[in-house]
Parts: sequence; C-alpha cells; structure tokens
Amino acid sequence: VLEDTSEEGGVWTAERIQVALAQDVSQVRRLAAGVASYPTHGLGADEVLARAQAALTRACAGEPGRGLGHVEVAQADSGH
Repeated sequence: VLEDTSEEGGVWTAERIQVALAQDVSQVRRLAAGVASYPTHGLGADEVLARAQAALTRACAGEPGRGLGHVEVAQADSGH
C-alpha cells in the first residue's frame, strides 16, 4: 500500500522491486504484482484492495515466460 501514489507510480514501484530482487543474491527471481489505485479502482479501501487482489490473481495466472514477472493493473469500474 503506497500513499499518494498514482496507478503509474504503483506499476513503476512494482517493476523497481522486481529489478532489485533479480539483482539480489536471494532465491527470488520473479515477482507478480497487482496494482489498484484510489479513486480509479474504488472509493473504499475494501473495494480497492479487492481489485488489487483480482489483478494479482491475473498476474499469477499469466504464463511464466521470460522476464521478471507480470504486473497487472486493476480494471476500473465503468461507474467511476
């Protein structure tokens, strides 16, 4: 959870974490992330977190392929 961070900032942060983990000597080589932001993806904390979880689920379900992992952005509700 990042305060005062836009959707783009959330994606940028997840990608930076991926790069840092890939450069580290730890066993972590891939990281999936789900990004949601207020108010684009919800007006309440529960709604934003639920959309972030759904995006994370999609990221984890993606083909492993090459690279550092998937970063998925939540789908905005047409009512917002």
